[in-house]
Amino acid sequence: MTAELDKLAVLRLILEEAFGDGALSAKEQQMIMSVTRLLQIEPAAHQKIFIETESRYKQGEIKKEGELSPETLYRRVVQLARQDGAITTEENLLLDQLCDFLELTPEERATAEAP
Repeated sequence: MTAELDKLAVLRLILEEAFGDGALSAKEQQMIMSVTRLLQIEPAAHQKIFIETESRYKQGEIKKEGELSPETLYRRVVQLARQDGAITTEENLLLDQLCDFLELTPEERATAEAP
């Protein structure tokens, strides 16, 4: 996966975080479907990434504890966007959409974006 943040990278990251504890809670499932709609991801692309992520989880490549929180998700997406050293205009727009969707307060966003 490239370090560039795009809508499929966001979906992949959400799925990795959600699968990490071994079960998709109803809240996580709702968040996944809502983000898929928000980012206008085609069902075939969603299904492909879901199957790939589930397979990686079953092979032991994905591990985490606890349920996915909006703040944790946003922080991970910001980290992904910064991997190539800069946040592009397109990435920033995607971050804005995600922040609005997750209903983060300005303080929560600032905390998540802190280096």
